[in-house]
Amino acid sequence: MQASEEYATKHGLWIDSGLKMQDLGVSAFRGKNATEGALAGFLLAVQSGRVAPGATLLVESLDRLSRDQITEALTQFLGIINSGITVVTLMDNMVYSRTTINDNPGSLLLSIVIMMRAHDESSSKAKRVGEAWQKKRHQAAAVKKPMTKMCPEWLELTPDGYVRRPERAALVVRIPQTTWRMGQGERRQVA
Repeated sequence: MQASEEYATKHGLWIDSGLKMQDLGVSAFRGKNATEGALAGFLLAVQSGRVAPGATLLVESLDRLSRDQITEALTQFLGIINSGITVVTLMDNMVYSRTTINDNPGSLLLSIVIMMRAHDESSSKAKRVGEAWQKKRHQAAAVKKPMTKMCPEWLELTPDGYVRRPERAALVVRIPQTTWRMGQGERRQVA
């Protein structure tokens, strides 16, 4: 946010506080941020005219817009630019607009390389994480030991494996009874 405010001040822009959007924890790898994250809200605002042509979208880096496959990432990127929005990447101070891309097509090539790299990095990370979990599952099955320390709150991991926590397990036993009675038309908690 600080970099955005500094850029805006330096270039005579004002930040629309109603559109100050952050996609914290929303994945750009498979385009989720463009369908249900803050970016989705921005794209909708562009389509509806709330964000008018001539506006500037400030992002940390192009990989914050998308880490999707290059065809999807490029289509989204060009869609924003063809809507008359200028995209500025604060990390490298690149400015992408119809004018800058048409005047310097190399900047479009650079953006494509950045988008390809972002997807490849995310794809590699997803593959490594998947392989690590697969290895944990195989090891856990082979030695009959838990994969992680994570477990439901009514259990506790000990050197011998999971053991019940009686004070919490009692609550878990009551939940199905409550649900069953509610299913029978009664709306009270079972003691």
